[in-house]
Amino acid sequence: MWDNGDTSLFTDSLTVGDHYVVIYDNSVPQDTAYFEIEQLAWDLYQFVYLFAGEIAVDMTASLTYGGVSLFNGYNCYPYSDSIVVYLLQNGVAIDSVTPIQLWGSSGMWTWLPSGYTYQTYLLDRSACGSYVYGEMVQTFSLDQAQLQIGMQAASGAPNGSIEVFGVVPDPGTPSPPPMPLTGELTLYTWPDEVTPVGPAQPGTTGYWDGLAPGDYLLVFASDLLCSPVDTVITVESTTGMANAAGGTAALRLWPVPATDVLHWSGGAQASVWLMDLQGRVLRTERNVSHLNVSDLAPGSYVLRFEDGRQGFFVKR
Repeated sequence: MWDNGDTSLFTDSLTVGDHYVVIYDNSVPQDTAYFEIEQLAWDLYQFVYLFAGEIAVDMTASLTYGGVSLFNGYNCYPYSDSIVVYLLQNGVAIDSVTPIQLWGSSGMWTWLPSGYTYQTYLLDRSACGSYVYGEMVQTFSLDQAQLQIGMQAASGAPNGSIEVFGVVPDPGTPSPPPMPLTGELTLYTWPDEVTPVGPAQPGTTGYWDGLAPGDYLLVFASDLLCSPVDTVITVESTTGMANAAGGTAALRLWPVPATDVLHWSGGAQASVWLMDLQGRVLRTERNVSHLNVSDLAPGSYVLRFEDGRQGFFVKR
């Protein structure tokens, strides 16, 4: 409150919050002016996305109103060389950007591996002593994926078929994506890999028929993952299951889908493990040449042998 005929007002002792000034004329109140001193904070924006098959992180940091009346020490001033933005990978700083200009600075990190949580963190190391975190973003990896595939042989004519029952991570994948996956499946003749065999099919299941004997490349392009998952499948004279770990599997399972008894190529096996798609062992069998699956719930399963071979089948 001033009543000395002076129209100017100055003070540097106001705290953060709401204030007002009463204007008097000859000790008579004429008006009241309301104002607020804000506790300003840094704006930190980040964007995590796929770049050339790897993870990239963009960030932009700026201070509203250029740093006037800042933070708890409302008279302090943050200098750009006292401010740093860190890139955190699973909570650990792996790189940083400094100085940060008050009117705005940006940074970009590329070629980062997937399968980690990324986050930016701004720290003002001046007397202002402020900080702010960006959003924590989880990225996923599917370096070793499995396409659950059934193949029906062609009998001397273009009447073979390939069916995809699903796409799942290998058991033990360190940072698998949330299921179910989304994306699309495309089939090519191999090694031509030019014109698709029919249109791409959305989702993680697909079916192609009228196929001639020969090799085909099956590609799953995920909406969430960095790299496509692919495998080569041979349409031949037997019905079997292909393994997507890098080519046609030596192990063949039939019938596809299974209902009561599951058979495999290679004869009796010393040890057979029946597992779910999360890698949990449901049953162990010794010295068997087939497996009774009549008691299994409908769904997808993994069969693994002592020699390291494995295959996938669907129980109807």
